[in-house]
Amino acid sequence: MKQLGGTKTVRKSKPTITEDFVQTQIVQYLRLKGFIVLVTSVRKGRVDQRTGRWEGYGTSLGIPDLLVSRENWPEAVWLGLEVKRPDKSPVLTPAQKELLAAGRIVIVQSIEDADKAIEDFVWSGS
Repeated sequence: MKQLGGTKTVRKSKPTITEDFVQTQIVQYLRLKGFIVLVTSVRKGRVDQRTGRWEGYGTSLGIPDLLVSRENWPEAVWLGLEVKRPDKSPVLTPAQKELLAAGRIVIVQSIEDADKAIEDFVWSGS
């Protein structure tokens, strides 16, 4: 807070949009459109005593945050969506970079990105 001429001014910071917020929006939207959505992102974890890094439980490295399918898609066909914050350039792990390069996941930062990824996926004949 700064004080100017006897009045107080409060500096408002722009709220940060989190990956969790974007992911929740995408999941709700896709489910409303009739998609089957499995959320695979880890929300619980621990600090590895050897490395000091936070590590989640239960998933393999690189697994995308969301697996999306639809009843009218062929069996065992899923689209992997990795959700990232929209306000900055996505930071990917080495495992995510490998999956992205192999065309196994799509990076999305909004509902519109998810919609386009699904449209591209369906039209590619996958």
